[in-house]
Amino acid sequence: MGKHCHTEAERIKKEITAEVKSSYYQWIFIKECLDLLQEEKERLSDLERIANVNFELGEITLLEK
Repeated sequence: MGKHCHTEAERIKKEITAEVKSSYYQWIFIKECLDLLQEEKERLSDLERIANVNFELGEITLLEK
């Protein structure tokens, strides 16, 4: 019975380790996605600002904005 408990504990330890690794890699992936989305948001904000300035200067129409 002692050996059975030891092997069961090892199995559980390996399972938990695998779950932690998987969760960590998922977290890294999600963090990278959020970073990319933040960069995209900043680019779109820049484009919006440029369009607003061009509209205010009369260089583009409302439809082009």
